[in-house]
Amino acid sequence: MVTKGLDFENINLAGILNADQMMYYPDFRANERTFQMLTQVAGRTGRREKQGQVIVQTYNPAHYLLRYLQANDIHGFYERELQEREKFHYPPFTRLVKLVFKDRNKEACNQSAHFLGKILSAQFGNYREYGPEWPPVDRINNFFLMEILLKFEREKVDIAKAKALLNKSIFKFQTQNEFKSTQLIVDVDPY
Repeated sequence: MVTKGLDFENINLAGILNADQMMYYPDFRANERTFQMLTQVAGRTGRREKQGQVIVQTYNPAHYLLRYLQANDIHGFYERELQEREKFHYPPFTRLVKLVFKDRNKEACNQSAHFLGKILSAQFGNYREYGPEWPPVDRINNFFLMEILLKFEREKVDIAKAKALLNKSIFKFQTQNEFKSTQLIVDVDPY
């Protein structure tokens, strides 16, 4: 309730338990989201006459996110995040395409993802393809899930050509009778 922007009187202390859970979530935006959430929580304390205090529980108190938060250095955090994203080829420096495979049979899901993964490796090379791998939640509504993430660097890749190669690869996958039970979901810029 506090992070939703509700203003309660006499809040002078806020505690964030297990901030590591947010910081180390497997998503390239985890630090950004954590910084935003902690900043919002900190902003709810001491809004009246008294100075507020925020206590953060963490196993890694030296994490750069917490240093920027403590200094209230939003611009410094932003610059650091941009450097990280450029270094590891994440947006806004790349376009992402996430391929999600869904099948009621775990082995069929695994085989179909690896089949298309080999085709994509031949088309794009391993440096742009990540996976196939099981996501953190690998089963939803009795469907097993696998994912492949493709990264296309904006400055180095002809997006129209990459799109044509991707469509060709997907068509080759979809014409295979052995993978008819597997649903393929293509999500461009999924985040």
